[in-house]
Amino acid sequence: MPILGLGEWHALLRSYGDQQAPMPPLLVAWSLGEPVEPVEIYTALDIGARWDGAPTDQTHKLIDLALDRLEEAFPDEVGGSGKG
Repeated sequence: MPILGLGEWHALLRSYGDQQAPMPPLLVAWSLGEPVEPVEIYTALDIGARWDGAPTDQTHKLIDLALDRLEEAFPDEVGGSGKG
């Protein structure tokens, strides 16, 4: 299962452009195919991506979608690590 589909990834990038905030470096590395641990992606999305700049509602929706998919795909590594 992809964490974000191509269209979703483009929408997330656009939402960052709209808020004039840089994409967190770890997410850029991940998008370029660098090896990144699931928990690092989860943390970058839940903390870094969510609070950098002025996230739009669309940004939050895409982040929530990606976090849910990460929890589903990697329950032992990230399952619920940011929720509670």
